[in-house]
Amino acid sequence: MLRSINAPYADTRPADLAWSLDRPPLPALASRSLRWGDDEAPRLELRVLGASHQVLLHHPTGRLVETVACAPDRTTPLPAAVARRDGAVDYAFSSRVEHLPPVDLAARAEEVTELTADHPHGLIGVFPGRPHSLTALLAHRRPDGVDWETWHTYPDAGAVVVTRGRVATGRRDTVPTGLPIPAARRTPENPRVGTGRPTPSRVGGSPRSDGRTRPPAGGYGE
Repeated sequence: MLRSINAPYADTRPADLAWSLDRPPLPALASRSLRWGDDEAPRLELRVLGASHQVLLHHPTGRLVETVACAPDRTTPLPAAVARRDGAVDYAFSSRVEHLPPVDLAARAEEVTELTADHPHGLIGVFPGRPHSLTALLAHRRPDGVDWETWHTYPDAGAVVVTRGRVATGRRDTVPTGLPIPAARRTPENPRVGTGRPTPSRVGGSPRSDGRTRPPAGGYGE
């Protein structure tokens, strides 16, 4: 789902981002709710806050709120990896920053847009008048829980922040066959983060002659 964000773009730096599980739901510029299976199955809400995001996971015993945002009172900088037990669910989070020259950042933004804009489990917010500035989220249903990926582009800083969240509920569900499940993208081999050289894209599909990625035919299902 592609949404044009009718709000000023406040460009920040990846170093200003903080991670939290303690913040309440914040006003969203765009959101999308996803539900799989019966009432006992997890329900996910993807939320674009601007140059940041929230993911709300509602499960039978409570709610988990992941926030990645720039906050003046931040206490926890964006971690490379963290895992913890939150109520009745196991939660894991990871992040990385890709430093890219302008041409590669533009290509990366186009790939993310192509991946998420029409995906049944995706949400992307773009800012008119700010080429390649976006916040995108994509969810994946798993038999024992749910996970999600996010992308935040910062053209002025030449950076893309990529995060992954995962929750295991301890309950193994049969995923409805009518809902496509995106294949998980692999982390780039030998990533060249911070070198100023292009980072190979692994967002799915087959390579094109120009070195970029073509989504697989028929969407991102099994």
